[in-house]
Amino acid sequence: MQWSEDGAGRAGALLWLGCFQFFVAEQVVRAHVRGAYSMARNHISDLGARQCFDLGAGCAPLHWVMNASFVLQGLLIVFGSVLVGKLLPSAALVRASRLCFVLAGAGVLVVGLDPEDGVARVHFAGAAVHFLAGAVAMLLMGMALRAQARRSTVAGTLSVAAGAVTLVATVLLGA
Repeated sequence: MQWSEDGAGRAGALLWLGCFQFFVAEQVVRAHVRGAYSMARNHISDLGARQCFDLGAGCAPLHWVMNASFVLQGLLIVFGSVLVGKLLPSAALVRASRLCFVLAGAGVLVVGLDPEDGVARVHFAGAAVHFLAGAVAMLLMGMALRAQARRSTVAGTLSVAAGAVTLVATVLLGA
């Protein structure tokens, strides 16, 4: 039985939908933190730290759940982008976007494999690649969708907007 390009694309979209597992994992781990954890003052990476994190001596006993979620997120992004790309023409914008999505997935995979209390430079480099490449991927994919008459310009516009907001937020977080 041959798998159609539409079937592969739909499977990729389902993999991307699976990325919502991250938000569930985050809330489960956050609910079990001992000590202080603030979504305003702490980084999400603190939930994956194997040791107690600095602000308020908070500890996340379920850190392994957060790290597994980061790893799963990375795999879902990478394989989703490969499969979703089968729906789209191989225009330069689409190819560049898919490459950026793969880089973003690899970045978050690194975040999960090397928690912030491991080799911090590696962890934060993975996070930076994830956020920056993901933002650029959304911008490029949105531009590609808007350029195609047969695709929804609404989806393209939303993707461009999400990418722009993410890029600005990442730069501000880094500053």
